[in-house]
Amino acid sequence: MWLIKGTDLAQAQHQGRFIFLDGFSRLFAPTTRSPGSNYKTINLSSHTSWSHQLAQYITKALREVKGEPALIIEGVDFLLAAGLDNITAPHLLSLLSLLSEVTLFRLVLTKYTSRTFISLFADHNLIYSDHETDLTRNQSVLATSLIHRAYAISSLRPLQTGMAKDVNGVIRMTRGGAWYDFPKDTKGSADEEEWEMLYRIDDGKAKLFKYA
Repeated sequence: MWLIKGTDLAQAQHQGRFIFLDGFSRLFAPTTRSPGSNYKTINLSSHTSWSHQLAQYITKALREVKGEPALIIEGVDFLLAAGLDNITAPHLLSLLSLLSEVTLFRLVLTKYTSRTFISLFADHNLIYSDHETDLTRNQSVLATSLIHRAYAISSLRPLQTGMAKDVNGVIRMTRGGAWYDFPKDTKGSADEEEWEMLYRIDDGKAKLFKYA
């Protein structure tokens, strides 16, 4: 069994090692800025490309954090289901491309971060739906494209046998498409492994178990 302790985000924020960018509280609010607003709450203007604005917010926040922080982008696929017809999977993928452009944001994903994590839903009914809609098509394109771009993929799923008191589900670590683009001498022994384990979240800690 492996025990993985959580991170005290309040303490990390106080020490300047953590910044949370709220991109949802004002998602459908008017775009006018209040005098006291700052970059920690994203408020997009209708006069500029939203992907450029998000990239600028992320870049500014990363420059404020000490060291080389990890960049975690969570819930970006929500925009596909938010009822905004002008946001598609290619638009979200272009946001990541903007962060990697040398001329515009100076290789944000490599210069200012140690690693980047992108979290999204990969529900089977969305990815492999028999009844194709704009949402299922965009979700499938986004998930598939990110898998090809990723160095590693961590996936969570419930137990196939149903609920259990001592186990929350299954965590699986596999290689992404970009893993094969890296020279072999840059990979550690842990990077070579692909594995699957049971996990349980208990009192803010994650416990991993091997299959019996």
